[in-house]
Amino acid sequence: MSASEEIGGAAYPFAAAAAGSGADETLLRALCAAAASELEARLREGVSAEALGEKFSLAAGVLAASMYCAAGRPEQIRAFRAGQVSAEYAAATPETLRAAAETLLEAYLTDRGFDFRGVRG
Repeated sequence: MSASEEIGGAAYPFAAAAAGSGADETLLRALCAAAASELEARLREGVSAEALGEKFSLAAGVLAASMYCAAGRPEQIRAFRAGQVSAEYAAATPETLRAAAETLLEAYLTDRGFDFRGVRG
C-alpha cells in the first residue's frame, strides 16, 4: 500500500460523512487516495502529511468530497460531522468544498501559481 493510499484510507471516514449514505464506496476510496496524493504533492518543504495527522486527513476527505461532487453527486453533499468538526453547505459545489479543504491546510501548502501581473510595486 502506498503512502497516498494509506493517508487516503484515513481520509475516507471524513469523505464518507460528507457524501452521506448510499455513496459509491469504491469511487470515494479512490478519490480519497487521489486527494491525499494531490495535497501531499503541494505541501511545503519540511512538512509531511503524517506530521499534520488528522488535519491532513480531514482536508483530504473534504477534497475527495469535492471530487465526488464534481463526479455528478452534488445533491448528496449538504452537511456532515466527523469527530469534533462539522460543516454545512447551502449548495455544495466542487469549488466550495475544494476551497474548504485548501483553507484547512493553507499554512502548509505551497502557492498554486498565483502571481501579480501588471501591478507596479
